[in-house]
Amino acid sequence: MAVAAYATLQSLSRVLNNLQHPARLRRLHVDTNQIQSLQEKVQFLLDFLEAHSQRISEEIGGLGRQIADAAAEAEEVVDRHVVDQLRHRSQEESHRMTALSSFCHDIDKVIEKINSLAKELTMIVKEEWADVQKEQQAIYVPVKSQEGLPSSGKKSTMVGFDEHLEHIVDKLTRGEFNLQILPIVGMGGIAFSQEGCPYPDLEEVGKSIARSCNGLPLTIAVIGGLLANSNMTREYWESIAENITRDA
Repeated sequence: MAVAAYATLQSLSRVLNNLQHPARLRRLHVDTNQIQSLQEKVQFLLDFLEAHSQRISEEIGGLGRQIADAAAEAEEVVDRHVVDQLRHRSQEESHRMTALSSFCHDIDKVIEKINSLAKELTMIVKEEWADVQKEQQAIYVPVKSQEGLPSSGKKSTMVGFDEHLEHIVDKLTRGEFNLQILPIVGMGGIAFSQEGCPYPDLEEVGKSIARSCNGLPLTIAVIGGLLANSNMTREYWESIAENITRDA
């Protein structure tokens, strides 16, 4: 259903673009702010489906059908109001206000439905993030990794990791409708800033691990969290590096 959803959203996007043409707007009674808001949400869904085209059909299940139905409903609402207003054009102020009020009411309902679907998609991203973290922790934690771990009363800190992890999670889950590219360049040195790094002997192997992550945000976050809670020995970090290289 992802293909059907994408095609229906594209059709709706074209209708909304045509509706905002100056020549059309002069003859219709619509709220341009509403149209632009709906267009932004439609574009968000299109961008999401494009970005997840390889696995979207398995993960969203019936959500694809809901997206297709909502987009088709929105297009039908717009078309119906356009036809009605062009067919019953009137110069009377009361008629124009009635037409505008009716249009706004119906579009509000459509926007609410599409906005709800967009929020569901952001939740899917958040849940996927958590699942990948669990899977990669299971893959990369050596059998003897529990030996020598810090006691519950102590906590090792990877310099700068928490801030970058929070930044990535925020970008993926804040629910904005404009997708953003997450810059990964430079993250290899997060743990090794010159300010207060207490483990200089781990710098080279740490950078090797970062390079092996291939710039993947989820991998960087998971491996970084694993290292931050390790016993900070070179032997342990090298075992992590070997696991990543072997599984890459």
